[in-house]
Amino acid sequence: MSKRVRLALLALSLLAATAAGPGTAAAVLGFRVTAGARFSVSGPVTFTSSFGTAECSLRATGTLAASWLKTRLANMGSITSVTATSCRGAVSALVHLGPTTPLAYVSFSGALPSVVLVNHVMQRFGVALTTPFGLCLYGGDLAASLNIWLGPVWFEIHRSSLPKVSGSALCPATGTVSGMMSGGALTVTTGDNDLAEWAWQGRNPYDFGTVATGVEQVGTLTFKNTSALRSLDLDGPVQLSDDDHFDYDPPRLAGIIAPGASRSIDVTFRGATPGTAYQSDFIVHPLDDEDQEYQTAIQLRARTAP
Repeated sequence: MSKRVRLALLALSLLAATAAGPGTAAAVLGFRVTAGARFSVSGPVTFTSSFGTAECSLRATGTLAASWLKTRLANMGSITSVTATSCRGAVSALVHLGPTTPLAYVSFSGALPSVVLVNHVMQRFGVALTTPFGLCLYGGDLAASLNIWLGPVWFEIHRSSLPKVSGSALCPATGTVSGMMSGGALTVTTGDNDLAEWAWQGRNPYDFGTVATGVEQVGTLTFKNTSALRSLDLDGPVQLSDDDHFDYDPPRLAGIIAPGASRSIDVTFRGATPGTAYQSDFIVHPLDDEDQEYQTAIQLRARTAP
């Protein structure tokens, strides 16, 4: 297809990590949809086989994932329905088979920070062609690209071969699909838009209450990695402003926490001088996948009985 049908599909935010030097972009971590997660696009799609070529007007609807990592075949959403109308040529019908067609990330095209295309695969895409030889069913993966460059964009199905799934012995063994669809609106920003974060679950500050002199009181603190895209390495430094009366369990505050995962640790208060109030800042400095440091803090409180 020589003419590109330009479209606006959805609002994505491209997530790029920033390197240590100012103004320098590091590796892209992933993508986040900030608006238009539900999409409906339409345009001409061509099916070609040994019996000829047919062109249909295809409308696809689906949902993009809220975010996805820059890893091969990461889930970036799905097409939930496809309808075809106004078919011309050797085929009288073109329909989608199956309940959903997953969209799996493959790569991006362009140079940072100006990413142009999000290349992906439409998995388990199916078509049913009504031909002079009867119904011919084809299915497989389609290579596709979503243009996220500034301004109007387009959603393209690259020329992909689909094997025959079932049908008459006269049906061609394979067929190719290609096309361009449009619809919706797209706004793209670049930068580090998904800073990995610690979040305290529960109370802040954490209060041990009143503890008898000389008694150790153990409490549990729970952290959550609120980043949608980055893992956190907990082997970074921990600071206690009062480490004479407060302590924590170092082995449990170590290792990797995946995006959205939580980790609980034990903290301890040692009762000391009667009738005295104590407090300590508990500060954690985790590192993300790009070795950038983040910080979160909670205040620990305790009192000893008079």
